[in-house]
Amino acid sequence: MTATTSVMLKAYPAEINLDRDRLALTIDALTSWAQACTACEQACRGLLATIG
Repeated sequence: MTATTSVMLKAYPAEINLDRDRLALTIDALTSWAQACTACEQACRGLLATIG
């Protein structure tokens, strides 16, 4: 996914006062974390539905 994020950031026409590769890695890490968190939440809801 980093390749896609990097391509999108490099296509952005305005100046970004940050290291674009580092920003892409950060965006990808946060996106992965959010996906894992959502999957965990959904699994917990499924477990609770079987108990309750």
